[in-house]
Amino acid sequence: MRFRGVIVAATILLQPPADGDRGKFVEWLFAISQKEPLRPTDVIYDIVIAEPVQLSASELRSLEASIAGRPDHPSREQLKTEQRRAIHGPDATGMTVFWSREGAWRSNVLREWVDPKIRFLDTCVRPDRAWRLTPEQLAIVDPASGYPPGRDYASNEATILHDIDGMLDGSMSRRLRGMTIEQTSLRENTWTARASRDGRIFEYSGTVTSGSNGSPLFEPQLWRIAAHPDKTFVGQSERYEQWEFNEATGRRLAHRVVFVRADGAVERTSTLSGVRRMTQAEFDQLTAIPEIGVPDPVRGEVRIAKVFDLRPNVHAIKFPLEPNREPMPLPGQGQRVNNLQTVGIVLACLIVAVLVWLRVRRK
Repeated sequence: MRFRGVIVAATILLQPPADGDRGKFVEWLFAISQKEPLRPTDVIYDIVIAEPVQLSASELRSLEASIAGRPDHPSREQLKTEQRRAIHGPDATGMTVFWSREGAWRSNVLREWVDPKIRFLDTCVRPDRAWRLTPEQLAIVDPASGYPPGRDYASNEATILHDIDGMLDGSMSRRLRGMTIEQTSLRENTWTARASRDGRIFEYSGTVTSGSNGSPLFEPQLWRIAAHPDKTFVGQSERYEQWEFNEATGRRLAHRVVFVRADGAVERTSTLSGVRRMTQAEFDQLTAIPEIGVPDPVRGEVRIAKVFDLRPNVHAIKFPLEPNREPMPLPGQGQRVNNLQTVGIVLACLIVAVLVWLRVRRK
C-alpha cells in the first residue's frame, strides 16, 4: 500500500487502535499524518551526550605519523581530540534544556574538557529577547530587530530538537512529514515503515508492546537512511533504547539514543538523565537577561568581562570589569545604511569623472 502524508508523532503515536492487522496500522499512520507535532510544553530535560573515539587504533597511529613534525597540520585538533578520548574515554557533554515551547527555550551546555573561558555555553531564545552567556562574555539580541550575522541563536533550536525528538518519538514527526509511505508491515510484535522523497529513502522499525489499558504501543527502535542522493549518508542510523513511562510528560520516552555513522561506528549517544516540569514563573526567571552583579539562577556568580549589547538602541561593547572604560560603540543598522549611501555617492562621482575624461579624450 502506498500513500502520501505527514507522519506526526504526538502522544497518540504510542496509542494506535486495538485492531493490530496491517490495514488498521496503515489507517492509523494516515490518521496521525494529518496532525501537527505535539511536544510537551514547560519541561526541563537533562541530557548527557557522549562522543567516543572515531578512529581505530591503526587509523590513530597513521594520523599521528602524518602530523608528526607539522605543527600547522589542519588535522592537529582532530588528533588531540582522538588522543584525549582514547586515554580518558568519551567526551561527555552535559546539556539541560528548559523547554517552554517552540521559539521559547534556554539551553545550558557544559564541556568539562575545554578551555575554562568557554567551558559552558548558555543560550536563550524568546520572542522578546535572546542572549548567549559564556564564563566571560554575554551577548544580547533583540529578535524583533533581526539576528545579526553569526548571532542567529534561534537556529540552534533544530539542534536541540534533534536530541529531544529522538527521545519523544524517534524523530518520526520531524522526518516523515510530507514523505511518501512506500511500505508498511505489522506482525505480532514488530512493525516497519519505509518512506521516500526526492531520492531519499528512510526506514523505521520497532516493537509492539502492550499498554496499561491493553492497547498496543508502537515504539520505534531503529531508523536508517536506506538511500540518499549523497551516497556518504547511506547507512547512517539511530537506535532508540530504554523506553520507559515518564510522569512529567505523561508518555513513554526513549532514555537512550545512539547515533551511528554510515561506516558502523558510533558517532555519539544521548542519554536522558532527568525530566521534570517547569512553571511559567520559573521559565521567566531562567530566561531573564543576565545582570552584572546578580547571580544567574543556574550558573551562580559569573565574572562577565565583555557585554556585546546588539540591541538597536545600544549597539555597543561594554566592559563591566573595567568601570573607567567607556563602552565601545558598534555600527547600528542606520549607520550601515549611511555608509552604503556614502559608498554609492563616491562610486557615482567616479563614474561621472570617467565619462567626462572619456569625452575630453575623444575631443
